[in-house]
Amino acid sequence: MMLLLAALAAAIALPLSLRTATDTAFTLTANTDVLSVEPLCDQELVWDLGRAEAVALGAGAAPPARAASATSVHLRGGARAVVERRPDDGLWRIDLTRGPLHARCIAQTGQPAVVVTVDDQVLELSTDPAKGPRALSLRTTRPAAANPKEDKDDKPSGTVLLLSGRVVLGELLRHGGGWKQTTSPLLREGKLEARTREPFTDRSVPVIEEALDAGSRVDTHACLAHAGAPAQLACLGTAPVSASGIVYDNKDRALDVKLHVTTARIGIAQHGGEQRAVAVTWWNRFVSLQFVQMFAATLLLLGTLAQTVIALPGLFRPAP
Repeated sequence: MMLLLAALAAAIALPLSLRTATDTAFTLTANTDVLSVEPLCDQELVWDLGRAEAVALGAGAAPPARAASATSVHLRGGARAVVERRPDDGLWRIDLTRGPLHARCIAQTGQPAVVVTVDDQVLELSTDPAKGPRALSLRTTRPAAANPKEDKDDKPSGTVLLLSGRVVLGELLRHGGGWKQTTSPLLREGKLEARTREPFTDRSVPVIEEALDAGSRVDTHACLAHAGAPAQLACLGTAPVSASGIVYDNKDRALDVKLHVTTARIGIAQHGGEQRAVAVTWWNRFVSLQFVQMFAATLLLLGTLAQTVIALPGLFRPAP
């Protein structure tokens, strides 16, 4: 009888564990030195950075622009922005390039994917990669302190940037890393949580909770394993993914990130390891249902009571 029940349970669990639920949402909270964001073709991001320096890199680059008051960044689909908090001074560095979706998005919009305004000077990446600079690099600056002895390096700047599109947290350790290496941008720590809704109560319940190890890389689109441009394009276009959130700095000279991602799976890779996908299966959803948990607890209680009742006559039977 027990073998029959075990076989029946396995027959139910196996197909449920192989099928991935698509109507799930992930929440990412992380403390990282670096992240990259690539808006999708129908998305736009506008960042106000305050004081910053802008440098154009590559052929046709303009002279460096030094901000006297304000700098803004306009990102459209096809752009890639790598945001890093520099550990030596706690300031921000943002490298702006063309991402894997650049050609596809430009064909739809016809507008530059990256436009940077430094006071009255405008820098942009041309829609034609063969023309103009290949990248723009920004570094935030601080106004001169009235008191030179006053240390503001460890105080958060209050800058908050919106994130949307494909977001990758963390980066590979740079060559030469070690005890003397202080500028390798890494994911420090974080947590990944997957939630789903109960079919009867529509209550949001956690299904998966996983800690993110230091040095990991997290990709909202699960495309870390596809390094080549054609493979990345194919991966980015396979399933709809909606990722949005914010990034801001903290007193530890790092970046705090909060992301909400609606997708079927999220990719995680340990340093030097292959990407693995974290997904919510129908079995995860099944065992997280409050009805199932209460039913299992009631069944266990009834089984324990039945065994106790069966054993009671033997307790009062006189010894031979």
